[in-house]
Amino acid sequence: HVPSIAGNAFSGAGVIERTSDLDVFRFTTTGGSVQANLAVASFGAMLDATLQIWDATGAIVASASTSSLGESITTSLSAGTYY
Repeated sequence: HVPSIAGNAFSGAGVIERTSDLDVFRFTTTGGSVQANLAVASFGAMLDATLQIWDATGAIVASASTSSLGESITTSLSAGTYY
């Protein structure tokens, strides 16, 4: 998916239909602090999601998987493209 970008913020949306579904968004940063938030549907949410940031090699550089339905990551990244 290609997110919509406004200044230093971007947002994207996807639909998870099965436990095997994976939504991926790409972004490029010049480096520094990054905050990623994952929100589930306002009504009837049943998704216990995991939020991960991967580098260009596919390595996980940050991850959040709690018992709450939504997830959040705040981390510092080097300049580059992430997923």
